Amino acid sequence: MLLFNQLIIIFIFLNPSWLFNFYIDKYEIYLIYILILFVFLFFVYLILVKIKRENIPILDKFFFSLIIFIFLDLNFGFLKISKIFNITSTVVEFAYPLILLLIIFLINFKLLKKNYSKLKKILVAIVVSVSIINLFNFISLENNNLQNDNKDDTNYEIYGKNIIIILDSFSNYLGDSKDLNQKFSEEKNKLKDFNFVIFENVFTKFYYTNNSLSSLLNFTTDLNDLNKLQKVVYRNGRPSNIMIKNKFLRDHVSSNNFVMNHFLFDMCQAELKKIVNCEITGNQLNPAHVQFMGYSDSFILRSSYFMLLKLFNKNIFHPFFSEKKNINKHLNIIKNAFLNKYDNYIILLQSSHPPNILDSECNISINYSSSYLDEFSCHINILEDLFLFMKKNEIFDMYNIHILGDHGQRRYDSINGLDNNELLSIFQTFYAYKGDNISKKIDQKSIISNQDLFKNLVLEDDYDFNTKAFILRSDDIPGFLDEITEIELKNVLNIDN
Repeated sequence: MLLFNQLIIIFIFLNPSWLFNFYIDKYEIYLIYILILFVFLFFVYLILVKIKRENIPILDKFFFSLIIFIFLDLNFGFLKISKIFNITSTVVEFAYPLILLLIIFLINFKLLKKNYSKLKKILVAIVVSVSIINLFNFISLENNNLQNDNKDDTNYEIYGKNIIIILDSFSNYLGDSKDLNQKFSEEKNKLKDFNFVIFENVFTKFYYTNNSLSSLLNFTTDLNDLNKLQKVVYRNGRPSNIMIKNKFLRDHVSSNNFVMNHFLFDMCQAELKKIVNCEITGNQLNPAHVQFMGYSDSFILRSSYFMLLKLFNKNIFHPFFSEKKNINKHLNIIKNAFLNKYDNYIILLQSSHPPNILDSECNISINYSSSYLDEFSCHINILEDLFLFMKKNEIFDMYNIHILGDHGQRRYDSINGLDNNELLSIFQTFYAYKGDNISKKIDQKSIISNQDLFKNLVLEDDYDFNTKAFILRSDDIPGFLDEITEIELKNVLNIDN
């Protein structure tokens, strides 16, 4: 009976449905954890049946102490103590959780000889209570996250068929090397063979994908609107963004639309009635899903994560590694979707996001290291392949096609502020367009945000554009502590490039 009780207690304390104070939505991860847990229980069982009966109470206390330590660490995070007391020493961070473990052992073995059984019952009751509270909090969180009042005074009536291909971190800015820029120009000019206009001085007004694309697809750059357009949820143990408004789809006359995006920025929830097919990438089982361990305040999870980084190349745990690895698979999904001839396509590809590990042929490079020029060439080749496929199937001329980046490569060191090259690396992005409705007020040298340019091309809106971008405190750029910092890019962007 003691053996059975011990196994039940271990399962109750370590089952992931209440173990984590963040939530995992991947069944594969849940099942793998359960499998590991049952293997662990099996070995505990083998140990208990092999030892002498008089040693079982000692082992019982040992396991129970260990379980309490794991439960407290994973639910409350012992490394939060480092934040509270500003502890920066790795040695100290490693030492004090172990001291806490020794204290738990001492309490169980020395101080609770008479009330040990009663303590176990009380703690099990507490854990079950925490489980129920977490479950209801999670249900409430999920229900609230997707609420959208859809109150908006501005309504458009949008016509025309569009393919919008968003390449994460795709930028016109390579650096100040003339040789590299010559090769860069040769690559991007391949799009001109397909009648694209390439806008040389396009920038984004916002640092992060969620702000950049939410503002772009909702035709607004008003900072007060950003929080109304998106919500944060937890997926695979880390914060993910869901766009809850999409005025482009809402106001388009068609309801026959296709969306493809990464699970960390979900654009499919905003206008479900307008989307016939939604493809979510990156949500299959892959090593990137253990990255949540590195965000955790748990001593056990974070220590395990950094051990994995020591054993393997860190790039394979990046959330966009699977996007790069599966780039050809995603290309085939897009081609199949094109054959269905939906009216509008919104396609977000994260394979162009740093770290740069693809070579110019779109293969994972040796030592997981390449250059932005290599990855840029890779994606230009992908676009060429797509357009030739569309031409072969006589669908290329049916659509206005937008190819754009959401932000730059974001390579900077802000210790002494941001110089012009670093501002370009953050904000300068990419925009190429084939289709109708190009305004006479805009040419390929115009300094314009991708948000304003998209609005102009889709709505034929010729209002006065400005050349301001924004760094928000939530962007977490060191040295920028104000809620909003305005950046004037007019003199930063080179109109003669």
